[in-house]
Amino acid sequence: MSSLYAAAPLTLSGNSTNIRLVEILPGHGDEQIACRMHVAVLDKNTEYTALSYVWGDETLTKKIKINGKTFTIRGNLWDFLHEARRSEFKTCLWIDAICIDQTADEERSHQVAMMGDIYSNAGNVVVWLGLRSKSIARAVS
Repeated sequence: MSSLYAAAPLTLSGNSTNIRLVEILPGHGDEQIACRMHVAVLDKNTEYTALSYVWGDETLTKKIKINGKTFTIRGNLWDFLHEARRSEFKTCLWIDAICIDQTADEERSHQVAMMGDIYSNAGNVVVWLGLRSKSIARAVS
């Protein structure tokens, strides 16, 4: 487990409903994207937005900071975070590629089993297909 996830550990035993959420910290232009991560209990009172998105090309990556630590994400997720920060997105986010330690099989299995509840309890679900392009515009229309 990386030190990023060790600093925000999830309880995986029993009927645990722990999830991690991230908050995009303010920033401008090309300044590195920074986020804060924390653990929350999944229930009706937890306010967050769930992100559903296209993961994109695994070879196109960018670096962000989470709790002061460098974290690598795919370009399409970086595009979303950049646009969300630019529009001053205020709510916490649940993003699978960040909020689940993808290298920890037990955690990944536990969190994937909760995904129906994660999306159902979200105040909003944002769908991100990517930056505006002709093909996305055609698909949406």
